[in-house]
Amino acid sequence: MAVIGVDGGGTKTVGVLCALSGEVLAYCAAGPSNMNGPDRNHAMEQVGAVVRRLLQYAERSAVQVQGVFAGIAGIEQGDNRDELYRYLGELDDLRRLIELRELSELRERIPARPIFIVIDNDAVTALYAGTYGQHGIVQIAGTGSVTYGIDESGARARVGGWGYLLGDEGSGYALGREALAAIFAALDGIGPPTALTDMCLRAGDWLHVREIIPFIYDHAARLRIASFAPCVLEAAERHDEVALGIVRHAGEQMGRSIVGLRRKLFPQQPVLSIPVVLAGGLFNCAHLFVPHIERVCKELGELHVHFVIPAIPPVGGAVVAALLQTGTTFQKSTVVQQGERLSEQLNEQLGEQQSEQISERLDEQMKVRLSQQLSEDSLAAKRLTTDGM
Repeated sequence: MAVIGVDGGGTKTVGVLCALSGEVLAYCAAGPSNMNGPDRNHAMEQVGAVVRRLLQYAERSAVQVQGVFAGIAGIEQGDNRDELYRYLGELDDLRRLIELRELSELRERIPARPIFIVIDNDAVTALYAGTYGQHGIVQIAGTGSVTYGIDESGARARVGGWGYLLGDEGSGYALGREALAAIFAALDGIGPPTALTDMCLRAGDWLHVREIIPFIYDHAARLRIASFAPCVLEAAERHDEVALGIVRHAGEQMGRSIVGLRRKLFPQQPVLSIPVVLAGGLFNCAHLFVPHIERVCKELGELHVHFVIPAIPPVGGAVVAALLQTGTTFQKSTVVQQGERLSEQLNEQLGEQQSEQISERLDEQMKVRLSQQLSEDSLAAKRLTTDGM
């Protein structure tokens, strides 16, 4: 017996086939599946591809799948959830599995457990990766940002997460945007000099700040601007005052969001009893942000905050949610052990596919690839400028 857990966002979609004991049997990945992205059909295809491959593996291995839990970005807007339910329900592999289960029930004259398909917000999978299915708050800070929570009764609430045009405070996009604003302010002589200038130029193998303009004013502007966030983190580690100010501002905004959500969702409970899971790529440098988050929480009357850095990736939270759907009692230690192993496997297998993702530090090979791409884009922009003169 096994379940499938899926975590889908703006950069990639990851799926895991997991036994009810918590053992990881298989995993795979596909492209981005944010349902609010530029191509919703493409996003649904990525989720479908992951589910299909894991179902096929289960069939070859004679593993019976109990159901699927998918945490997908942007699922709560409009009819996104209904459309994805419809799409998954029409997958040939899933329909065949349901039909085989029904035939087995008729043949054996024993009622079979129905196959479940649950589609939820990807913030839920991020939360459960830190709380193992318990209530709490999750502060997500990746390319975008949101503060999300579930209380003991199952009620939900959020602060932020309204997209880069209206919010995304404390996100990788926000860091990248402030970094670019700072280096152009320095260029204009209205802002202090900053190490961010040289770092951002090196990231794209540019010679002048002006060359960044054609790169960021593009259909992929949000991801491209967010790709500068690692420069902010590196500069902050080197004690650049401008970068430290950007990090401080992000931490303060996250602190206000956490307090606001705690008061909205847990008005009667002491904050120490509520875990706050820190999820997303920016928290690879949690030590830069947590002091500012804590300070704001204290200033607003929340004297103690219980922060949790997840030991398992977000897709592990999807697996936990799927296991809970089956009523399975699982050992937390097993889930943590399998999740850590899965993290290592995913980092090894998927690292080269994340050239524009801020969810982990870019290794040298990725830096070279990114620089080559940025250089090509810059040269193309120069040619266009020259041709137009």
